[in-house]
This record gives sequence, structure tokens and C-alpha cells, in this order.
Amino acid sequence: AQEVGVRNIAAEAFTLIGRIQAETGDLPKAKSAFKKALTIRQELGQISAAMEPLAGLAATARLEGDLSSAQLYVEQIINHLETLNLAGTKDPFRLLLTCYQILAALPDSRDLEILAAANNRLQFRLSHISDPRLKNSFMENVQVNREIRDEYKKRMSAV
Repeated sequence: AQEVGVRNIAAEAFTLIGRIQAETGDLPKAKSAFKKALTIRQELGQISAAMEPLAGLAATARLEGDLSSAQLYVEQIINHLETLNLAGTKDPFRLLLTCYQILAALPDSRDLEILAAANNRLQFRLSHISDPRLKNSFMENVQVNREIRDEYKKRMSAV
């Protein structure tokens, strides 16, 4: 049990390291970190949690200009979403935004469906925050949340 806990923490750490490395432009190291996290999640049977490093690999592939690889990763995530849910993920908003961004870049007609799901999930979470200051902070201080909101508004105004 202790080893599983340590491996779980390692998978979380590799996912975070991958995000940082991708954001700083070190894509080869980001890809390596995401692959390590994915391997651990799969070995532990944490299928939903494995979607986050998959999304990281998809985002990294997109940044590298490799949309075909990005699409393969996103297809795995979408297949998972069709049969299961995002329970067990730490950052479902980032995961959904990544899927949307890749589908929109392809383009793929499912992009708006994924964006709407992300926005609906965001609005649901927001509806459970009663304090107006915390609600504002949740939307304005979390980059992923702002991106979902802004992209959804933009796409809905174009429809």
C-alpha cells in the first residue's frame, strides 16, 4: 500500500513537471515526464487519472506542431469520456481545454461539444461557490477557467 502511495505521488509529480517543462518550452523533457506519469498511472490501473498525462502528451505534440499525434492522444481521452467520466482527475478543466484546443486546430466538429462540456462543468462548479469574492477569484485567477469562459463566449457569439 505504501509503494502505491509513493508511485501515485510520483505520477502526480511527473505530470506537474511535464506541465512546467511544456510551459517553459522544454518539450522533450515535458514529453518524457508525461510518459513516465502515464506509465505509472497505467501500471496502477488508474485509468481516469491517466487521462491527465495523456492530455499533457497531446498538448506537447500540438506545441511541436504534430497534430496527428495530438489527435491520437485526444481520441483516447474522448473514448474514455464516452464510457467513463473524469472522476479521479485533478484538473478536468485543463484536460477538457486541451482536447478542445486540439480538436479546434484540426479542425474537428466535436470541438464545440467538448468546449460546451468544459463550460457546463465550470458553471456547475461556479454555482456551488456562494462567496462572490471566491467566485470571482475562481474565474479570474485561474487561467484555465478564464480560457474556457472566454473561448466559449467567443464561439457562442460566432454562432
